[in-house]
Amino acid sequence: MRTLKKTLCLVLVLAMMVGLCAFSALAADFTDADKIQHTDAVGVLTGTGVIKGNADGTFNPEGTLTRAEAACILVRMLAMDDIKATASFTDIEGVKSWAGDAIAVCEAEGIVQGVGNGMFDPQGKLTGSQWGKMLLKAVGYEDPDLDDAQKWEIAVAKGLKA
Repeated sequence: MRTLKKTLCLVLVLAMMVGLCAFSALAADFTDADKIQHTDAVGVLTGTGVIKGNADGTFNPEGTLTRAEAACILVRMLAMDDIKATASFTDIEGVKSWAGDAIAVCEAEGIVQGVGNGMFDPQGKLTGSQWGKMLLKAVGYEDPDLDDAQKWEIAVAKGLKA
């Protein structure tokens, strides 16, 4: 029995390694692949469909994640693609074709609230605190201060520390 467990473990490790090699090749498909430092991670996230890159074939590893891109990543990561929702934000027309559904799902699930005045700011640069809040909300972390305009960043720091 002990030998069987070791053999099974070895087979699983080898299967995962082969899988990672196949996924790593996916990172090379981007036209700016020479700028990607963590090709294995990019390959796995691309291979599993969590990230897709840009429409022009680039990955843009030196860029900054936008709020719309973060919403797309979370929806794919949590396999919420089949949820139908309609966003109430008034400023998502420019990204509606590729991120509108993800933003709507994130709003419906309480993951995002926008930046105020009915706006989401989809092209806005995502801050670390905003990403932390989105992740905490996505995994169901509950703290009433996360929804408080004055206290949410402190709540994020506490939540990520916990």
